[in-house]
Amino acid sequence: MAHRRWSLVALFGTLALTVTASHAAALPSVTPAGQLSLPYSHRFTTRNRLVSTPTFTLASGLRDGLEASLRLALDSDIQRSAAEFEPRLTYQLGAGAAPWSLSVATAFNSAAVSADLALSAAYDLGPLALRASTYGFSSGYGVGGPTAAMGLGIDWRILDWITARADYGGVVYAQDLEAIANQLLPIGLTQAWRAGLMLGAAGDQSLELYVTNSHTHTLQGLSRGSDQIQVGFEYSMPLWRMPAPAPDISLPPFKGMQDPFAVSMRPAPATPVPLPLYEEVPAIRIAPAIATRPSPK
Repeated sequence: MAHRRWSLVALFGTLALTVTASHAAALPSVTPAGQLSLPYSHRFTTRNRLVSTPTFTLASGLRDGLEASLRLALDSDIQRSAAEFEPRLTYQLGAGAAPWSLSVATAFNSAAVSADLALSAAYDLGPLALRASTYGFSSGYGVGGPTAAMGLGIDWRILDWITARADYGGVVYAQDLEAIANQLLPIGLTQAWRAGLMLGAAGDQSLELYVTNSHTHTLQGLSRGSDQIQVGFEYSMPLWRMPAPAPDISLPPFKGMQDPFAVSMRPAPATPVPLPLYEEVPAIRIAPAIATRPSPK
């Protein structure tokens, strides 16, 4: 069984290394403003039977660089909870035309009852993009108290539509590391890793195939590994996009004529109105009529 698992890892690595890189890597980005997306992650493993661990995400771009999202991870390994909710607010600087991006995310993990914070940075090096993250949890996995974790990642843009991705990290400090390790007996606390291939463009419709030893797709879930290697996929699809506003249409310049749309607030000058000319008409004298008496015959 172990030989088959490592064969899958070798297969993904071989696919990533045998294709020539040609384009710049795509930096991680938040959901664009006015767009609603549904990233969906599903992982499979065998525990005497096939076990699936889905993580549903609903993300919305509130404005440029600002994203609000809600994650629901079923079959959580934190506190042996049935479900794990994580509302998250992410703000990103850079990306786009810039070769770098910085983002800060605040979240709340319902299974651990923990307020979480994540700081992430990425830099574009042509065909490669390097990523680094630092996490802080007020209650690590519900038992560890204040906890800190770190992670490193790399993206290799192989073709316009294919990117190889790899991540490695884990818990580096906790008030009670032993309590966190006891949740994952018999192996205890281990580092988390993930490797895969993304088909499509980041921030648009895409499909990622990967192998990992982490359980869920929340901030705390991605920071702790286990003894079980899971094979999974993540599908991201925009659900709705606000139509772009119509561009302004500029009028051609008017040469040699007055702009008909120009409005002047100055009063128009008074123009004298010529009176009609009357010709002198000779006066007509009317003589009074004199009554005459007829003469007798």
